Amino acid sequence: MMTTRQCLTLTALTIAAFVAIVPGSEARAQGNALAKIYIRADSVESGGQKFADQKREDTVKDMKKRAGKFQVVETEAEAEYLLVVVERTERTIAGQPSSKVIAVTISERDGSSWKPRVRLEKLHSAWSLGAGKLMGDAQDWVRDQKKNAKK
Repeated sequence: MMTTRQCLTLTALTIAAFVAIVPGSEARAQGNALAKIYIRADSVESGGQKFADQKREDTVKDMKKRAGKFQVVETEAEAEYLLVVVERTERTIAGQPSSKVIAVTISERDGSSWKPRVRLEKLHSAWSLGAGKLMGDAQDWVRDQKKNAKK
């Protein structure tokens, strides 16, 4: 027989697993996605040459895992929106542990080109959590844009 504490722990774990799995997969599986989005990392420049930034690429992976209501597509050509990770740094605020800062830009498809729309930034204690919060902010922004376009 399980104790009350074991039951509560099992219930909490079950709920956490359900919440982590269902929202993103449900929207994509049912075709109820908010929008199609392509996520990539901006490169860094050194000595006039551009190089891939592995830390930004890690943030892209975190964001894809936390796509929520977005349908993440494999190519820019398929996307309605382009999300580019442009910054991933640590910021120290006096007397506190360093905070993780992630910044992205969102562009909207305008025919065959991209129209820059907004820059979003999130400060958090962990990279993956910051990426998840930024995806939520991006979803809110896209939802607002679609709502305003209907007016």
